Amino acid sequence: MLFFVFLLAILQTTLLSGQFYSCSTDHLDLDMKQQNQNIETMWDCINYGGEWVEPDLNFDTTLTSLLTLVTIQTTEGWIDVMWSSVDAVGPYQVPQENYNVFMVVYTMILVIIICMLFIELFVGIVVETFNN
Repeated sequence: MLFFVFLLAILQTTLLSGQFYSCSTDHLDLDMKQQNQNIETMWDCINYGGEWVEPDLNFDTTLTSLLTLVTIQTTEGWIDVMWSSVDAVGPYQVPQENYNVFMVVYTMILVIIICMLFIELFVGIVVETFNN
């Protein structure tokens, strides 16, 4: 089971590495219209005085992907990961709202595969071993 989750972690790292970062401009006097027009990349964010931050759950490395997938497997925080992947544009680019709506379906399939299939396999093996 861990091997298949590891393979999915490698896939997620390949697809979404570096794409969950965002620009934090809470301390600046920019409204949303100015942010959307002027800040598009990491360098724009830094030039305007913003902070380039990443969420706790991300897919930047294989290890963090594995931790994120284990967190998704516990069904805690998977919705935040889903919306971060929907808004992801590319590495070093500011997320855009609802940029890739297909990622909703992809994340749902991922949750179904990880939660239901792998947990059912694990529980089935434990029950079968216990019965023997």
